[in-house]
Amino acid sequence: MQSPSAKSTFVVGATDAVDTLNPFLGFTSQDHEVYGLIYDNLMNYGQLNYTGTPRLATSWSHSKDGLTWTYHIRKGVKWSDGVPLTAADVAYTFQRNIVPNSTEFADNEAYVGLITSAEATGRYTVVMKVKRHTPVMNRLEVPILPKHIWEHVSDKKLGSYSNSNPVGSGPFTVASYSSNQSITLKANPHYWGGKPGISTLIFQRFDNPTAMKEALVNGSIDFADPDASSVSGRFYRAVPEPNAPQ
Repeated sequence: MQSPSAKSTFVVGATDAVDTLNPFLGFTSQDHEVYGLIYDNLMNYGQLNYTGTPRLATSWSHSKDGLTWTYHIRKGVKWSDGVPLTAADVAYTFQRNIVPNSTEFADNEAYVGLITSAEATGRYTVVMKVKRHTPVMNRLEVPILPKHIWEHVSDKKLGSYSNSNPVGSGPFTVASYSSNQSITLKANPHYWGGKPGISTLIFQRFDNPTAMKEALVNGSIDFADPDASSVSGRFYRAVPEPNAPQ
């Protein structure tokens, strides 16, 4: 079997698009799909049963009463600008998100609504406290942001902050972007989880499903997502395996 090309490109078609690179302002499904590629969360959802699985947090535990949670942060991770990622970034992200009546709180309330404090107790340890025991602390799908970038963006400036050159720790970085049209991501060669097998990932918006279907048939896109909220609405372009009958 032939090995995949080191310069592989994968194009995703959809009827919605990334409308902002500011993770606090995005609301389309494509927004959050792309944020998950640029930024890391503390954990992911397990593919089989949706339990929390390690990502930036390698492990975590809670006190007997469930009110204090301790997270151990992965060592050796760097932001895409080369600055080391530490517990201070994680604590800062949640400290910002739990401020009542803020844009950040409104955006992530489902995850942070019960958190009362977040503190870096060591270079790679974060302790959070909650109002009452909640299983959501095992599934914190909140993009972790670089403190050295975002501490200069106040909540008052958030509405006008484009974040045009995102600094993240995820598997991809932004190569080019056209609001509500398309975004091109490049593989992050320094990603802690290993360089992605796809070197270029493109999300392209189509005005209607018919145009997108035609693009899928003629091979100009590799994946069609006419209804991003439904897995059943997603289609791959059929690509014959090497040496398979044509």
